[in-house]
Amino acid sequence: SSPECCTIYETSFDLGSVATTEGDLDLFGKPLGKEKAAKLAQEKLRKLELEEQHPKLTTTVVPQISLFAVADGGFVHGIDAQTGRTLWATRLGDPQHPTDAAAANDQWVAVVNGTTLFVLKASTGELAWKRSVRGAPGAGPSVSDRYVVVPMLNGMVEAYQLENYRLPPWTYRSHGRAFIQPLYTGRNFAWLTDRGYMYVAEANNPAIRYRLETNGTIVAPAARLAPTQLVAVSTDGYVYCLHEQSGSIIWRFSTGESLIHAPFVVDDSVYVVTEQGTLYRLAGTTGLDQWSTAGVT
Repeated sequence: SSPECCTIYETSFDLGSVATTEGDLDLFGKPLGKEKAAKLAQEKLRKLELEEQHPKLTTTVVPQISLFAVADGGFVHGIDAQTGRTLWATRLGDPQHPTDAAAANDQWVAVVNGTTLFVLKASTGELAWKRSVRGAPGAGPSVSDRYVVVPMLNGMVEAYQLENYRLPPWTYRSHGRAFIQPLYTGRNFAWLTDRGYMYVAEANNPAIRYRLETNGTIVAPAARLAPTQLVAVSTDGYVYCLHEQSGSIIWRFSTGESLIHAPFVVDDSVYVVTEQGTLYRLAGTTGLDQWSTAGVT
């Protein structure tokens, strides 16, 4: 969350450390709050001083982190990621219809149940609005500051305004079927199709920037390599790294084996696993093979 923060009081001492946050629960199951959390941290500090453990108290302010999970029967759960406390649970639509993965921004949580798009308030789980989409959704939606994007099995992608959802959606027909949840990068949406295409569109003023065509099928989500790159894999065995804004290919690496698993980015390295079980670590800036190992299942 950009506007919401959480304060963590961490006391380190000779034998380890202990943390208290304002989101921790008291004996009655309610959040402590900033004042009580600070008081508890001071009490722990004084106790450790008496035990001559050489304690040191540090205070850190971090963004409030929430998890949004979809369960069977159309239930959507908002969870405090610091404490595991369930913030809210909301049931949507028809429990007999499939419910795809949720997407969220600071204000809204978007979920598709059957052919209905639901948008909830992220803070409370209260339904803000819902409307029927024009086709059969192929995967969960993606959310930017202004739009929620839904991919369809027939390749159509629909973008609805969060604040003016009654307006006709922006639509674009992709080549192939879209059954992978779109990636939101902060500036763009990227979605993939089973015909081997990746499309990239502006996030808050939908317009297609470019598309990448591979020689195979794309069955795994793309990944973002900060600050300005996108990484995609295809069954043609190639790892593609593109400039996010221009679409120019920065590098391309051939594994010689089909790629059906999503690439994974850690710092400036890209990890990919082939269908045959070979794990590669690639340099994010150049695509050079840093190492590989077989037998990964």
